[in-house]
Amino acid sequence: MGKLYVMYGEDAQQMAYTLLEKLHVADELAKLDNPVIGIKPNLVVAQPAQWGATTDPELVRGVINYLQQHGYTNIIILESAWVGDSTEQAFAVCGYHDLGVPLFDLKKDESVPCEVEGTRIHVCKKAIEVDY
Repeated sequence: MGKLYVMYGEDAQQMAYTLLEKLHVADELAKLDNPVIGIKPNLVVAQPAQWGATTDPELVRGVINYLQQHGYTNIIILESAWVGDSTEQAFAVCGYHDLGVPLFDLKKDESVPCEVEGTRIHVCKKAIEVDY
């Protein structure tokens, strides 16, 4: 069974960085050759993180900073807002355009068929292209 880390604080960026250090993510990534790293936050609606429905961009900024400081720059953010909501609007309202990495709206992505345990499903192509 894996470990559960619990942190309390006000600085989401630093907390994310610290957690990735504890998890030794850079050591895991070192096994891959120039990986494409995908970050999938939770931006179901176009509401600021303070409302509790979306991932704080400062948390994601901490992940990006950690990765970049360990030499990983091929980072993308993949997201799809809730049915009926705009992913692009969620990126804007939630402050994700300021993070400095490419943003991909999975609603605009094509899907590819995959088989999982005998069940055929369609998965966004961009998600399959991610190495980590």
